This record gives sequence, structure tokens and C-alpha cells, in this order.
Amino acid sequence: MLTLKHITKIYGNMTLFEDVNLDFEDSGLYLVLGESGCGKTTLLNIIYDIVGESAEYITQTPVFVDYLTVRENLSLISDDYEMWLERFGVEATLDKLPSQLSGGERQRVAVLRALMRRKRILLLDEPTSALDKNNKKKVFELLRELAADALIICATHDRDAIEYADCIVNLVRVEKCTVVDTQLINRVGKSQGGDWQTTPGPDSKTKKIRCLKYLKKWFSTGVHRQKQKRMFCFFIILTFLLLFASDTYEHHSANVAEYLYGINIVTLITTDIDLEGLEQLSAAGIEDAYVKNISMSYMGSWPIPQPELIDGIYSVDPMENVDTPVTLTFDKKYCHISDNVEYGSYFTEANQVMLTKEMADRLSVGNPGALVGTTMEVDFYNMGVVDMEIVGIFGSFDRGDRVWLNQITSDVMFEKMFFINDRFTSELEKNSAYYSLSGTRMYYLYFDHYVDAVRFCEKYGNGLEGKQQYRYLKPNYIASQYYSAVSIVLLPMAVVLLILSVMFYAQMQRMEYIYGHGFLTAFEYLGFDRKWLMRQFRLANLLQMIKNMFVGISVACLLSAGFNFLNSIFRFTWLLVFSYNVALFGGLVLLYMFITWAISCIVYRKLMIVSWYEDQLRDRDLM
Repeated sequence: MLTLKHITKIYGNMTLFEDVNLDFEDSGLYLVLGESGCGKTTLLNIIYDIVGESAEYITQTPVFVDYLTVRENLSLISDDYEMWLERFGVEATLDKLPSQLSGGERQRVAVLRALMRRKRILLLDEPTSALDKNNKKKVFELLRELAADALIICATHDRDAIEYADCIVNLVRVEKCTVVDTQLINRVGKSQGGDWQTTPGPDSKTKKIRCLKYLKKWFSTGVHRQKQKRMFCFFIILTFLLLFASDTYEHHSANVAEYLYGINIVTLITTDIDLEGLEQLSAAGIEDAYVKNISMSYMGSWPIPQPELIDGIYSVDPMENVDTPVTLTFDKKYCHISDNVEYGSYFTEANQVMLTKEMADRLSVGNPGALVGTTMEVDFYNMGVVDMEIVGIFGSFDRGDRVWLNQITSDVMFEKMFFINDRFTSELEKNSAYYSLSGTRMYYLYFDHYVDAVRFCEKYGNGLEGKQQYRYLKPNYIASQYYSAVSIVLLPMAVVLLILSVMFYAQMQRMEYIYGHGFLTAFEYLGFDRKWLMRQFRLANLLQMIKNMFVGISVACLLSAGFNFLNSIFRFTWLLVFSYNVALFGGLVLLYMFITWAISCIVYRKLMIVSWYEDQLRDRDLM
């Protein structure tokens, strides 16, 4: 039995109830009747304050998780609802959102959900206010049936419900106080009991798993939330594009050398030892797995015309008619320009030469391709004149080709330049008299990657102990200081944009949550602990932001890599616009994780979630 003793309720200077006493049996349908403002809802509120969680309270505005369908709202309680659908006439509402239901449908679904929770006390506030006469009858007939097994207290001003009641509590406003009059109705042929005690619902663990599933769904529903997510991803994409464009000077220079120009050569100059391949290099005390190929550069003298001195002036420039041989590696996979062959092919034999387009045009005006397969007389130091087959002619050199060629020659007179290969120059290594005019020999060490060449230089750059006759030169590539200036500007911009993006998105989520009156209150109404809910919501929000970050990063990587790839084909610019620095990337990701966690804690800590009951009281007249 539920007993209320000496209940008094005062609002300011107004007394609503004064010393009210009421008794309720363990079962039966009790109607609380009275005109608007007499205190029906207040009486139900008082009863709920007393009995608490042992009662089910169905308010005038039923509490639902607004972004879940009716089916999902019911399944948060139990999957055992099919047997009730036809009786309540809500079969067609299962896949609708609560906002798509009529007032009557909302009330019927709310009563059905209350029955599924199997509470022994049901409190209903105007459950039929939005129903037509036929549906009112269905609801009260069902309540009458359920009253055999539970205590049902229903506040209503609908007097048609009297015929279904076991007891009527009349509230009449007299002067400054409401008078309570209880009328017991003796009814013949009461229901012998209902079948509303359904099978037990899912256990606590299963309900929590289901709750988490539906809790996370909030982030993927709602038009506003989807727009916010897309906008946030856009800013994340922009942030990481700025990061990829703001690499450090050293790292960006290495990427430019590697991916834009294919720099893969280190120059070695020695004075007193022959290096005949990798074996000799190892014997000299240099062991490095990164060195893939060694070429000796031709540095010998060649025939130079002797000028005549006429009136103190030379009749001819000694170098005017001299063609310059430049040594390339026979292994074309290490030669950056090997694919730029316009006529003929790359080297196939030692005694072959290749011509620049400019020299071929000079030798055969209008028909340079006719030179392929012909011979060319070349006068080599200490070897005399050698007949060399012209095997191929290069096409025009672009900026990338020219930068790569600068690794092996500083000569830019392409109309006087031709190429020999290192299989031919290896014959000169056997000649101990072969040195340059300065008494040195020059070798080119080829690597698979620019970074390998740099590592080699860092290891041997100061020469070998006791063998200072070796000099190791770093790759001759020096990037523009433009990259350093860009990094100074763009990197801080990326960090600031990241912080502002996270703050903006978190604030938008907070506003969306407040706008929805705190949907977590609906979960709490269904029996989930509010602290647990808030903790899971913050975690779900954090995971969602991390997911958004990875989506943004993936798109940024695809866009930047796609641009670099197209630029490598069409050469919109001879700049490597985007490069990838793992250290900077990891640092920005960690920064994102930290500020996301920090801002999430700050923002959602201020979201003081109130109970579903307090939320209801805040938005309506308690009278």
C-alpha cells in the first residue's frame, strides 16, 4: 500500500495542498480528476518523489531518444514488444522517429514502453489528451486490465474514464487551497488479471552494449550534425595540406632532391689509388651497402688547337672548337636522363657515345636522327683517336635533367657536349699514368636514394683515418631558401587552424546537444546511470573526432599525393609543393589528440546533465 500523510505544497505565497492524506492499494486504477490548475500534475510529482525508481512516470510530453526510431527506443528496454503492437495500434510507427509521430501515437508508444519495463506503479499524466474517442477507449480498457496486477494512478480531466476506475481522487480548488475528495467505486466483474508481465528483458551488460551502440548513433544522424562533421573534416584536410606544404628546410630539400630531381650521386676525388669497382672501394676501407655503382669520370686532356699570336692577340679561342665528353653510368637504372632518348637507344656497348639534341642539330642540321649508327672520332688522352658509334641522341633537357646533370658536369654548352659511359672509362683505370691535369681522379658513386647518399657523406665526409687523400663531397644540390620561408609561415598557420577547428566543432556539438534538450536524459529515463552516460558520451565524442581526423588526413594525403603525381607528369611547377615529414606529422596528430581531449573535457564538463524528471519540470507548469 502507498500512503501519503500530511502532504502540504506551497508555491511562494500560495498554498496548493494543505495536510492531505491519501491511501493507494497495491493494485487498481486510480483516477485523479480536476480542472486545469488544480494540482493534478503536482500530485503525481509528489508521488514520484516518494516512490522514485519503483514507478514508471508517463508525462504529458513522453521522453524519447529523438534520433532513434520507435523500434530502437523500444529495443533499449527489450525485444519483447511484438505482442503489444497490434493491441496498441502502433505497428506502422516502428520505423518512424518520435518527431514523426502524432500526439496520440507518442502516448500509446509511451504506455507500451512503460509496460515493457514491468514497474509495479504506473503514473500517467493526461495519457489520452491527444487521442480520439475510439483510441481513448482502447487505452483505458488496457489500463483497466493492467490494474489487476499493478497500481495505476492516472491524472486526467476526461470524465469518460470514470467508468474504468476503481477509485476517483477529485481535486477541487476552493478559495486558496485544493480540496481532495476520494471516492471508491465498487465495480462488479473486475478483470481477473492481465498478461503484461512479459519475459525478463536483456541483462545489464547487454543493455549497456545496446545503449552504447545507439549513443554513438547520435554523431551520425541529424542534418546539422552531418554538416558540422563535413565542415570539420574540411578544416582538418586544409590543416594537413598546410602541414605537408610547410616541411622543414632540410627535410623538404631532401624530398625535392629525391622525388623531383632524382639526385643520387656522390663525387669522390682521390690522388694516389685506383678504384676498380666495389671491391677496391672496400679494400680502401670504405664499406657501405648503399653504394650501388661506381663510375670513373673522364678527366683527361684532349687535343686543343694551338692559337696563333698575331699582333699580340690570339687568333682563336683555345676552347672554342672543343667538344666535351661527359661520363654516364652504363647501368641506365641509375641514370636520371636515360629515359629521355629521342633517337636511337641508351648505351649497349662500351665504345659508344650519345649526343645532346643541341650537338646533334649542329652536326646534322634538320636531320639529327640520321647520325644514329654512324661513327664519331674522339681523341682521348693517352689513347689517341677512337672511333665511337653514335648509339643515341637525347631529347631536350628540362629543368630536372639539367639539375641532375649538374652532379656530374658544370658545363652548360650542350651544343658541344656528348656522353661516354663508364665501361669505356674503366679501361683508363688500368693506366697508372691516367690522372687529371691536377693529379687527381674523379669517381661517381651511385645510390638508390638521395638519403643514402647523404648518409654516406655523413659517414665518410671527413675522409678516412690515415688516408686523407680521399675527399668526399656531399651531393651538389642546395635547395632554395624559399622553402624555409614557407615553412615559417605555413606551419604556425596549420597549428592555429587545427586548434580553432577543434574548438569550433566541440562548440557546435555542445549547441546541438543543448538544442535537443539533452537527449541523454531520455537514456536516463530508461534506467541508465547519468554519470556513466556522460562518461560514455564524452568518450564517444572523442572517438568521433579522432575518426573525423583520420578521414581528413586520408583525404589530405590523397589530394597532396595526387597533385604531386600529376605534377611529376605534367610539371605544373618545378616545386615539390607537398612533402611528408613523419616527425611533424606525428607531432601534429599528438597535438590534435591532446587538444581534442582537453577541449572535450572543458566543454562537456559545463554541460550539466539534469535528470529526465528535472528536465520535464523545467519546461512546464507544475500546476
